[in-house]
Amino acid sequence: MSREITPAKPQAPARRKPESRKDRPGVWKLFVRGVFIVLGLICSVILLACGYSGYINPTVHGGYWGALGLAFPFALAATLLLIIFALIFWRRGAIIPALAMLACWGPILDYCPLHVLGRTAPEGSRILRVMTYNVCSFEDQHPEQNEASGRNRTLSTILNSGADIVCLQETETFVPWGNNLIKPQDMQRLSEIYPYILRTDVHMMLLSKYPTESVRLNLNRKKFGADCDAFRVHIDEDMDLTVFNLHLQSLGLNKDDKELYKGLAQGNTDELRNEISLFKTELLSKVAAACVSRAGQADTIAQFVDRFGGPNVLVCGDFNDVSDCYAIRRLRRTGLREVYPEVGFGPIITFNADYFYFGIDHVLYKGDLRPLSLTKGTIPSSDHYPLTVEFEIKRKK
Repeated sequence: MSREITPAKPQAPARRKPESRKDRPGVWKLFVRGVFIVLGLICSVILLACGYSGYINPTVHGGYWGALGLAFPFALAATLLLIIFALIFWRRGAIIPALAMLACWGPILDYCPLHVLGRTAPEGSRILRVMTYNVCSFEDQHPEQNEASGRNRTLSTILNSGADIVCLQETETFVPWGNNLIKPQDMQRLSEIYPYILRTDVHMMLLSKYPTESVRLNLNRKKFGADCDAFRVHIDEDMDLTVFNLHLQSLGLNKDDKELYKGLAQGNTDELRNEISLFKTELLSKVAAACVSRAGQADTIAQFVDRFGGPNVLVCGDFNDVSDCYAIRRLRRTGLREVYPEVGFGPIITFNADYFYFGIDHVLYKGDLRPLSLTKGTIPSSDHYPLTVEFEIKRKK
């Protein structure tokens, strides 16, 4: 006897409960999310503009583009803080600034490389040590510490560096003078360490343990607006190294400008609105004008590198601008590579006066050289710290 099976009645889909007021984001949450979205977009645009401003030629598009590069550390710090706060209050708010940092990863690593492990050279390799140092006319910023040492601290740094080649900028006073504590015996020791001392004008100098000759650039310094010297260093019978020693256009700030910047950096002014207005009209305009000048100088130097450089080239000195600026990017187009992003760890500060804590001294190279390390000096006798780079001279096969 068959049993009749009654088909089951289709069940109606479960009705979704209407969203309660408790599930809906409140006005305060919506406001916070909106703030994070707006701030994320603003920080992202500023970070990308600062990070890639070096691709824009200031002589064509204006010096303010060049000035953006100086603001890159501040834009990066602001973006990181925004991501941290977003992770605390609304995680999705970290997406936009995090994507901007990912898009800006190249400039970030140039500014803050992460090479934890140092490079080593094979046993028996030949090592070349090069120092670049803006000596500020050998005038000590802290005379009391200079007197306590009994010797000129800047000159002592050079004497004890162990460098094979030393590129100096701002060497107007390179003799015992006044209270600079440069001793005749120090000058004698210097000439013994470096038998080749070349000085093309009063501003620049090169010290070398190897036979060295000056390269005539036929450069009109007044028209050029900065300093650039070139030297041919005979390392051995298989290698000549062309060294370009630079001191590009400074920011051109006077004492009042520096005091204005110092007040803004300290945040201790009572007339902040007026100070910010002055910052825009006085400081920023000078910084922009200097960026334009440096761009033209970089173009000229790049032509010198192509014309006189040869296969092995070293370019170093006081660029008065940060990594990834137009001047460095322009020189990279000649085949040069910047040393610090390849061997450094973390941000580097080479200027130590007037609250302008930036890395504005650089070393670039190409040819049969392999950078192993870059060391920054620690004695603030000059307003710049010296940089010493160790290169491995690659053997030719």
